[in-house]
Amino acid sequence: MNSKRWAGLSALVLVAILLLFFHGRVPADFWPLDASRVGPNLVASVIQWALIALVLYLAYPPVRRAIDQAVKRHTAELHEKLDHNARLLQHVIKHHPDIPNEDHNGVSLIGEKK
Repeated sequence: MNSKRWAGLSALVLVAILLLFFHGRVPADFWPLDASRVGPNLVASVIQWALIALVLYLAYPPVRRAIDQAVKRHTAELHEKLDHNARLLQHVIKHHPDIPNEDHNGVSLIGEKK
C-alpha cells in the first residue's frame, strides 16, 4: 500500500475511534458546554478543543498536498488547451495581418496594452 492509502486508512480509523469514544459525550460536554458552565465541563471542552486542534494541525500538510495534486491533475488538461489556443491565436495574428487588432472602440482584441 502506498502512503496515501495508509494516510486515508489511518484517518478513517482515527475518526471511528473518536466517534466511538465521544459518542454520547460530545453533545453534552462539547458545545455549548452543556449550558452549565461548571468546572468539569469547561475543562472537558478545553481538552477536546486542544485534541481537535492537534489533529487538524497534524492532518493539514498531507491533506493540503493531496488537494494540490488533485488540482494540478485536473487543471493540466485545461492548461494544455489554453496553450494550444494561444499558439493558434499567434498563428492567426502572424499569417493574417488583415484581421484588425482592435474593436471599433479601440480596445485590443488580443490582450496587448497600448
